[in-house]
This record gives sequence, structure tokens and C-alpha cells, in this order.
Amino acid sequence: MGSSEYLVSYGLSGEFGRFAAAEPVQCSRGDRVVIESRRGLEIGEVLCATTAGHARLMAAQPVRPLLRHATSEDELEAEAFNKTAAEAFSYARRQTSDLGLPIEVLDVEYVARPGLLVVHYLGESTDYRDLVHSLSVRFNARVEMLDLRALPGELAHVEEHACSSGACSSGSCGSCGSAGCGACEAEPDEDTLRAHFTELRLKMMR
Repeated sequence: MGSSEYLVSYGLSGEFGRFAAAEPVQCSRGDRVVIESRRGLEIGEVLCATTAGHARLMAAQPVRPLLRHATSEDELEAEAFNKTAAEAFSYARRQTSDLGLPIEVLDVEYVARPGLLVVHYLGESTDYRDLVHSLSVRFNARVEMLDLRALPGELAHVEEHACSSGACSSGSCGSCGSAGCGACEAEPDEDTLRAHFTELRLKMMR
């Protein structure tokens, strides 16, 4: 008999959360499953069944839907999304350079439903609305700027701009009001983060 709730990791930055199926399902560590994360529909990797201890420690996090085991069709679709992400990564790097922004784009993820680009970056506090607008128009997607100095649970610092219509927001919907907020105490070494994301990109290309 399987469990109805599991801890599932998703995304390049290793976010994880509690995900529950409508009925008990048999999952093992490492199984790939389709989930509805805070970002949308995507494939995640099962860590373990949720215990009472996990539920207590993660009580503040919502329990989100676990829809099914990932099928071959899901995996093929994910490969297509990765190609879009790779194109967006190259474009974002060029735009960052052209705009003279003091940030380094280390990776980009594409979550097709609902149409979201997640830009992983390191750098100084800056106004990157021109970059966000350019990406949004080019790929017809919302853009989420993820400062890698603030890493998981359900992310301490995320700035999201819904500007597919061209009306970029100057505000933040994350827990910090501006890029580079000092509220996140532990800041990983930049070389460590670059190495980590280089390794992840290589794994995705294998």
C-alpha cells in the first residue's frame, strides 16, 4: 500500500515541498512524478513519504497536488521545454550584456503551464525590468527572477514580474522588497553556486 503524501524535489535550485495524491500511490525515492508546484505543472523527483515529523516541521508550507507518475510522453514534453529554456538562457545572457546589467545569469528554467521563465542569477541589486520585459515579450511568458543567494524551502527570495502584456511591474511578490535583500543570512559562495549550476546543466544535456 502506498502513501498519499510525499516530499518531492523540483527545479534546478532544489526546491522541495509536500505533495499529495488524490488516492494512495506507490512511489520510491528517485521516482519522477508530475506535480503542481507553486510554479505550475512540472516533473519532480520523490525524496520520501511524508512522516508526521516532516508534516510538523513543514506545517507552514501548503500541501500541493501530486498528479501521477511521469510518463514517456511527459518526459518528451519536458525535453522540449528544456530546449526552450536553453534558448531563453542564451538570449538572457546576451541581453544582460547588451543592457550592461551587473548580474550574471547562470540558468533559466521554462515551466510551460502556465508559461513561466525562471531566471537564476547572481549579482548586485539593480533594476532589471528591461531584461524582464524583453524576455517576456520574446517568449510570451511571465518571468521570475531568482536570486541564488537565497536558496530553498519554498524560496526565501523570489521576485516575479507578470509582464507578458508589456506592463512590467516594479514591485516584488517575494518576501524581500528589493533585489539583494539582506534578510537572507546565509549566502553561498559564488564559485560554489557557479560550479553547482554548471554540473546541473551538464546532467540535463546527457
